[in-house]
Amino acid sequence: MKRPIETAQKALQAAKSKDWETVSQLDAQCRSEVDQLVKEATSMEMAQEAQRSLAQIHALYQQITELAEADRQAVADERKNIVKSRSGALSYLEAKVRGEQEH
Repeated sequence: MKRPIETAQKALQAAKSKDWETVSQLDAQCRSEVDQLVKEATSMEMAQEAQRSLAQIHALYQQITELAEADRQAVADERKNIVKSRSGALSYLEAKVRGEQEH
């Protein structure tokens, strides 16, 4: 039952490294492993153990989600700064061209 937890931990490490492609691959693997875990939980004891594992996986996925949201915000902020810089550069060039035309 530790396998999907280990996979989710690897996904968290990949998220910390901003390796979103690996996160995606590990997510698919973890989902498959969780499906298998649920199918194998045929007794009450196994079901309780599966429930504990799912709670741990959920906590790991919350961390991954927080990292993804922070990274998305950083990319959005960077894009905003690029647009702002580009706009400033265009304004400068337009003013320079107007200044040259007046001479």
